[in-house]
Amino acid sequence: MINVGEVNLQTLLMDIVAKVTPIIIEKSKDPSYKRIMKSGVGDVTRGIDWVAEGAIIDKIKAEGLRAIVITEERGVVKVGDGEPEYLFIVDPIDGSLNFVLDVPFYSVSIAVARYKDNLTLSDIKAGVIHHVSTGVTYYAERDMGAFINGEPASFDSSILDKPVASIYVEPTVDVNVLKGLAELYRSLGGFKIRSLGAASLEITMAALGKLLFFLDVRNRLRLYDIAAAYVIAKELKSLIMTTNGRSIGEVPINEQPRVSLLVTRSRRVAEILANFLRLN
Repeated sequence: MINVGEVNLQTLLMDIVAKVTPIIIEKSKDPSYKRIMKSGVGDVTRGIDWVAEGAIIDKIKAEGLRAIVITEERGVVKVGDGEPEYLFIVDPIDGSLNFVLDVPFYSVSIAVARYKDNLTLSDIKAGVIHHVSTGVTYYAERDMGAFINGEPASFDSSILDKPVASIYVEPTVDVNVLKGLAELYRSLGGFKIRSLGAASLEITMAALGKLLFFLDVRNRLRLYDIAAAYVIAKELKSLIMTTNGRSIGEVPINEQPRVSLLVTRSRRVAEILANFLRLN
């Protein structure tokens, strides 16, 4: 596996996951950690988010690393003295509403890059997504491949009786989006639709071919949701693109933008939707 300096990224990220997962499982039994601590535009912070994020930061500190940690709840956190060597993008609970509702579909998502000025998503070197309820860990390193529980990632789509798509839209969506989805539905002879509530896991499922595609056109996805999944999708040679014409790999990390996204292994899906959406 890739080593950046003296740090083995796979070992580091797996150790972080191993530290935070038992905390999340333990706190899932305590209703107080499901309560809202604060809320903002489109986002809320719950007790579990704060505690899990703190455990991840503490583990990075314990490793003696000099790093910038971009977190969902605390913002930008500097770890260690001197110039940073690494950048971490952390979502301690992707799918926190599922956690609150006792729906067993949420993850820990962490991406890491070698620190430099003007970082973009394409600079991310490794990412881990851990499905807390099942114990399944998805991991990828740039130019090294993607793995599920340490084994090369793969999925046999023939076990599906019909394709499944994950689609996130709102009543205010542009009518062209609905026309595109209707055309795609007719062209493919139909598909089942699910919205599962944890973007990092759903993007990974689409990148593997478990989902025919993942589409979110709400312009709400943040770096925390997509950074680790981006590496996995790229290593699986899947298509991952914004719907506004901007290359997702060129998105500056320091801008912390919100984006709409399509992820699929099917060029046919992308080509059909491209007639109705600006894809890149």
